Order: sequence, then C-alpha cells, then structure tokens
Amino acid sequence: MGSLGWFTDPWLAFSAVVGRVVLTLKNGEQLDQSVNVSHGSPGDPLTDDEIVGKFRECAEALLPEAQRQQVIDLCRRLDSLETIRELTDAIGVVRGR
Repeated sequence: MGSLGWFTDPWLAFSAVVGRVVLTLKNGEQLDQSVNVSHGSPGDPLTDDEIVGKFRECAEALLPEAQRQQVIDLCRRLDSLETIRELTDAIGVVRGR
C-alpha cells in the first residue's frame, strides 16, 4: 500500500477557500479539489433528510428509536404545538431502556 501524508497550508487561513484536497497519483498526476462553502453552512445548507439523519446518529446512544422518532415528529410540527413542554419532555426523559 502507498503512503499517505498531510499538511496544513498556511495560505488557506488567508483565502476564501474552506477546504482543499490534492491527491498525487503514482504516475505523478495531481487531482486537486477545493470548496469555498462548507456543506451545512448557510451557503450550502443540509437537507431535511440530512438534518434528521444527523439527529438520529447523535441521539442514538441517548434515546431509544421510538423516542428519537417522537422528537422528530414533534419538531416537524413545532409551530402547531400548544406549548414547547411536549418537546422538552420528549427530549429530557429517557424511556424504554
């Protein structure tokens, strides 16, 4: 297997580039890709499905699946809840473990 190395380019601190990857192939060819906007930022926001997936992954160790789904469902109808209490109760109480 080949070698892998990395370094921090000090130029990036003064540029509009958020990230840059340069791959050097065995034949010497370089593949270079830069991004100016991070995915998940206002310039390239996460989709609803990505937000839900991120929540599921982050909450997996804390809440059982049924409770995670309840929180998601409550968030989807947040503007129609009578009070926020239903959501805070769903988040704050671990049930079914």
